[in-house]
Amino acid sequence: MSERVGQLREEIKGLAGQRVATDAQLTIAQGELNQLQGLKKLGLVPTPRLTALDREIARNEGTVGELSAKISQSQGKIAETEF
Repeated sequence: MSERVGQLREEIKGLAGQRVATDAQLTIAQGELNQLQGLKKLGLVPTPRLTALDREIARNEGTVGELSAKISQSQGKIAETEF
């Protein structure tokens, strides 16, 4: 059982690392979107570029949610294993 708990904890570490990286990508994309929206008002950026960033942001938000859910599942498995 202790080996299983150790594996789950390692899995959580990996998932948490992925979540941090995805959060960073999300922050970068949101910053870029904010900058491009200002340029769009001046007619300097095409709409498809903004749409692509919106999609990227939505995808990253979904990934963060998915990773958070997987972390919670692994934590639940640890709790089940330890009892």
